[in-house]
Amino acid sequence: MRQLKLSLLLFLCAFFLMGCSHQEKVLQDNQNHAIPLSDLRGKWIVINYWADWCDYCVEEMHTLNEFHQTHPDVIMYGVNYDRLTGDELSSSIQKMKIRFPVLLNDPESTWHLTLTDYLPMTFIINPNGQLVKRIDGTVSTQSLTQAIQQV
Repeated sequence: MRQLKLSLLLFLCAFFLMGCSHQEKVLQDNQNHAIPLSDLRGKWIVINYWADWCDYCVEEMHTLNEFHQTHPDVIMYGVNYDRLTGDELSSSIQKMKIRFPVLLNDPESTWHLTLTDYLPMTFIINPNGQLVKRIDGTVSTQSLTQAIQQV
């Protein structure tokens, strides 16, 4: 009986210690920044999926760059739909003239994003870390501003 109690105690200690060692999810961007999710709490986040072969993505990039520049309180990330890496990704970012960070790891599972085959796709995450809007197709400064203000 004593050995059973000791085993149970050891099991419980191990269980609680495993919970303490839980690693926080960290996103990585093309500028070599590691972004812990805790750093994003309390902030609006815009996530835009793009590809350089998508004409609508090319069209909206100026709007996204401008929104990023004029709304410093909103965090904006791009995600390459084709999951390019390395030099291919860098070349595509330059070709698209993207002026905001591009995530190297897809945040789809982080925020439970539902992806489609349609591009561009833009997701709005509220300061509580909850997905509040998906915009299919091109965005405008007005549509982004309204998405953030309506929620």
